[in-house]
Amino acid sequence: VASVLKDHGMKQKKDDKGRFHLVLGGKNGSGIPFKRFAQLFKWDYGITPHCNFFRGFIWYHKREKMIQVLRGYSNETGWDADSHVPESFLFFPDSAEDSELDKFRVAFESSTKRSRDNIWILKPSETTRTEKVQVKDDFDEIMSYIQSKERAVPYVIQRYISNPLLLPGNRKFDLRYFCLIDHKLQAYIFPEGICRSCSSEYNMDNLCDQFAHLSSKKVQRKHKDFGAFEKNNEMSTEQFAKWYSAEFGESFDRQVAPQVKEIMARVVNSGKSKLENVGHADYSAFQLFAFDFLLDKESKVWFLEANATPEIHQTLTTEMANDIVEIAIKPIFEDLMGKASPKNIKRFEPLYEDELVSCNGNKK
Repeated sequence: VASVLKDHGMKQKKDDKGRFHLVLGGKNGSGIPFKRFAQLFKWDYGITPHCNFFRGFIWYHKREKMIQVLRGYSNETGWDADSHVPESFLFFPDSAEDSELDKFRVAFESSTKRSRDNIWILKPSETTRTEKVQVKDDFDEIMSYIQSKERAVPYVIQRYISNPLLLPGNRKFDLRYFCLIDHKLQAYIFPEGICRSCSSEYNMDNLCDQFAHLSSKKVQRKHKDFGAFEKNNEMSTEQFAKWYSAEFGESFDRQVAPQVKEIMARVVNSGKSKLENVGHADYSAFQLFAFDFLLDKESKVWFLEANATPEIHQTLTTEMANDIVEIAIKPIFEDLMGKASPKNIKRFEPLYEDELVSCNGNKK
């Protein structure tokens, strides 16, 4: 994005001292001086800076907060989140009254012990801490793990989807799609996603094997066979769609993609109010998120989580960067960069909740 901005005539500063109009923060918004926006920029400089992180992005990025906003959205709108998000329970190390361990115990004991339907995945708050994710089927082990003082972070205890669709080699995978939210809180989906695969064969008899159960590249790149099936354990959703169609005789674009779009739109709308009070903010912002989904053997799509600092596949970076500038930056700086035009947007597509189409073709 910085390179594209330079092509449009923007000059990059050597540091963040003094005044500036646009700042691109690092991981989790590092380097963005939000406090200065409210004080120095507003009153001394008369500038409303633009940046690539919303102050409230954690409501998508942190797993327990994402579950909380989805529940609130479901109560307000009637959308059945439980049909699209695995059954979840929250644990807060510093707040027993907010933790849902009693509810989890009931759910665990109501299912058959050691069965495929009674397996749980334990996810720490930060979506970037994939290596800390565990899969377990023993209640005491689960309690011992999340209550360990060594961890002391919120956890989401989620029912494990034990019937995932598998790639050749009986390998698990997930689907990652990218969503851009602009300064007006309009969401856009990048139509080409990434299928991220596991290196080991899916095996329910060994829940400790992260190489079989977690498709994150952060985990998989440590496997000796990383990249043996697909380069970097990744393929485009276009490639995946061809395999899916050949394997099952169904259209990915009709069967799977509409579910992805619907869930993404619902998730985005569930947390919009948490991002920022746009009309009264002392800055403006845009942000790119990654949304991860699991596809089960019935071709049902499940939402797993959102990531605020996603790694982007090399083949997508140029097109994505150009579109981000056109959609989310150029409208703020038209005097310098010229007027934005929908004709210049190559790939991102607007995501409107009231135009969603269900899998059977009926508008919702």
